[in-house]
Amino acid sequence: MSHSSTFSGLKRRAWLLARSGSLAFWFLLLTVSSHGQPVISHSSFEDGLRDCGAEWTKAMVPLDGLTLERASDDAHRGQWSLAIRNHSPEANSDVANNWMIPIEQAEPGDTLELSAFVRTKGAAAVNLCLQVWDEGQSEIVGFASTPRMQGTHEWQLVRSSPVVIGERAGPVFLRAVLVGRGEVWFDDVTVTARPELATAQEDLEPSLESLIPGNVLRQLPIVKDCMVLQYLPDWRHGKVDNIAVANNSGGVRTLMQWSGIDSSEWDGPSIRYLLAMYVRKATHMDDPGQLQITALDKDWPEVTSWKTQPPEREGAAVVRVNFAPGAGWKLFDVSDLVREGAPFPDHGVALRFVKEQRPDQDPPVRTWSGYSFVSREGAEEWAHRHPRLLVVEDG
Repeated sequence: MSHSSTFSGLKRRAWLLARSGSLAFWFLLLTVSSHGQPVISHSSFEDGLRDCGAEWTKAMVPLDGLTLERASDDAHRGQWSLAIRNHSPEANSDVANNWMIPIEQAEPGDTLELSAFVRTKGAAAVNLCLQVWDEGQSEIVGFASTPRMQGTHEWQLVRSSPVVIGERAGPVFLRAVLVGRGEVWFDDVTVTARPELATAQEDLEPSLESLIPGNVLRQLPIVKDCMVLQYLPDWRHGKVDNIAVANNSGGVRTLMQWSGIDSSEWDGPSIRYLLAMYVRKATHMDDPGQLQITALDKDWPEVTSWKTQPPEREGAAVVRVNFAPGAGWKLFDVSDLVREGAPFPDHGVALRFVKEQRPDQDPPVRTWSGYSFVSREGAEEWAHRHPRLLVVEDG
């Protein structure tokens, strides 16, 4: 399918009617920049519900005690915000009442990211999300959401996971949601679109290219990474130029998340998903053991500690690999993890040793093994050695 035909339905003013149970959603289209510019630039709602040529619309199940309105009783900036209040005794904890607005002109390969300021009062559940529908508007092929908020909170900045606009993408919609009872205010809503990492061989170092068992169809960036250490459980520094995994002192782990991907776009027995990471230094002792990569079960900020790291997902696929000595590029086949999470981006993965040894074991373990990796913030000589996910066709 060509890019022009994929997005033909987005380049006109239109509306989409979709149904989820008894809930109907109405959408109007909104213009987006595909060069990293804000889609809804600080939507303060000071001038009404209309932004960038489109209008926020209501998607709700009418109930006594439920209101969706442009509110003047509270705002993050200025005098106005978007509010949802649900005090109906008949409020259904499974029904999502929404403010919604559509997005257009994002190009295949772009990564969309959403941020907003949110205030809640006694809310059952609140989030903002981006939905990427297919051309036929029958299936969601991409999804990104801010963390779910509950209870009462003053104004907080929330950010979504990123989502890649794939080749199958049709309309894209933003939703500001209250599920069940409570009150919520939304303000300063922003969506940005940035070009995706190189789509094929571009920016591949020869030393990496020589390791890849086939043709690279797409490169996807790592959008979050951080290191957590058991022996420094409160240490939390996410935006540094190196990350590591090791089996000493209870374990050193790396958490990471790549851009959301609809693996059904590149599916079949000849397609593999390879996590490429550059090892700056490898420490290798006798019997280093295996590493494992496991899906995470909750969202996490890039500044995360051992104490606050998210749990691994129970029952998820686990990738295990032997420790390979030496510096340079390492490839980890995570095809099972990617396919298991499709079409939605999950919460990322944890890379760690299967056995995380402790020096107080009996008998004592005084040797260790591990990798020091280049992180996504690597600069200068490391700038072309950031971790990435490669979509590879065998051959």
